[in-house]
Amino acid sequence: LYQVHNSQRLGSDVSRDKQALSEYFNLTVSLESLYRDFCERDARFKAVSGYFTGARMMRQDPFECMFSFICSSNNHISRIHGMVERLCSSYGTPLGVVAAGSDNEPQ
Repeated sequence: LYQVHNSQRLGSDVSRDKQALSEYFNLTVSLESLYRDFCERDARFKAVSGYFTGARMMRQDPFECMFSFICSSNNHISRIHGMVERLCSSYGTPLGVVAAGSDNEPQ
């Protein structure tokens, strides 16, 4: 796990990070409602939406988006994941480790 950056305007560290993650993944937006609306408006989306349930529109920082796009050029998902992980390990601030089977709270 790595620290959430650029969320100083929120409360304590844990609640700030949870809020930042919620905003980043747009967790307050109902996917079911969005998918229903998208399917009504777009036949192609309706045809393929069953193959990527749970896909979200993220509120990603423009620099993060740019680096992810650059890393994705001519690469497969596992290699992209490795590159992003190495960037986080080199330049991010470690928060802790989540133990297998835990309630997902960092240790």
